[in-house]
Amino acid sequence: MNWDLELADVKMLCRNSIESSGPAEDEKQQLIDKWERDGMPL
Repeated sequence: MNWDLELADVKMLCRNSIESSGPAEDEKQQLIDKWERDGMPL
């Protein structure tokens, strides 16, 4: 299946996945901060 997603779309999907996951809010923020710090800014 081809959804014609661009890199920005995939990054947003990843961020949304983190935000919708089960960890506590502070853990989610740590994951997002790590994602951005490690070179994958959203």
